[in-house]
Amino acid sequence: MPIKLIITDLDGTLLGEDHQTISERNKTALEKAAQRGITIALGSGRTYGVLKNVLRQTDAIDYVMMSNGAALMNNRTGEQTQVGEIPYTLWKPLYDLLKQYRAVFEVYYEGYSYIEKEARERFVNEWIPQSFLEELTENMIVVDSLPEFLEGKPLEKFDVIQTPEESIEGLTRELSCRTEFAVTSSLPGNMEINLKGVDKGEGTRGLCRLLGISTSEVMAFGDANNDLAMMRTAGYSYAMENATEEIKEAARYRTASNVDDGVAAAIEKLLHEEL
Repeated sequence: MPIKLIITDLDGTLLGEDHQTISERNKTALEKAAQRGITIALGSGRTYGVLKNVLRQTDAIDYVMMSNGAALMNNRTGEQTQVGEIPYTLWKPLYDLLKQYRAVFEVYYEGYSYIEKEARERFVNEWIPQSFLEELTENMIVVDSLPEFLEGKPLEKFDVIQTPEESIEGLTRELSCRTEFAVTSSLPGNMEINLKGVDKGEGTRGLCRLLGISTSEVMAFGDANNDLAMMRTAGYSYAMENATEEIKEAARYRTASNVDDGVAAAIEKLLHEEL
């Protein structure tokens, strides 16, 4: 199996149920793969600010794909490459729409999360463990007005953490008409909004260009619909046992769930076959 790059999603994939911890088995597998000369990357919807805790847990990570592929970072040098950002002229009307429906959201800019004070006070999601929710909010930059603070700046992503139940249908309908955006999700109640054409598949291709390799030489792991493009792009795509049905249909292979160290199980098999 000619694997030169391993990319793994975090929540529901590499991390445990707390959304924060890499198991010892998963860490060992990643580190052994790195020792064999395989490049290791995280493919996440998160910002760099929230990824720091994960990066501290292992020295194996070479690259980070942030904001669902909108930006890439060399974890060894800190150098960043922008893949696709939302210009101010597009994101300001989107901001107005989300405010109209009272959605609670943060925006990602240059690797960090920004949120308005009013939204920060309503930043809750019953599907997110409290300890991880606290980590998220600790890494936010709170401002009075996003359009004023980031006027003219391009954004990597909008992350809608929750929408009032009575607003979900209307907001979903409105967003479906905004063809300039791509809307995905990584957990219930969540909407992740990127520029159309910017996703983990494009991020994977961007990493391959940086490394001078083919997507056929990529092993990728995912569980949620924001991983769909990555599953369709990587030559060796693995759906976690806990993945959505759409991910399982798109992936070429399956592995155990995140709580059963499915990432490690597949990597261990790969390394054993290459002996």
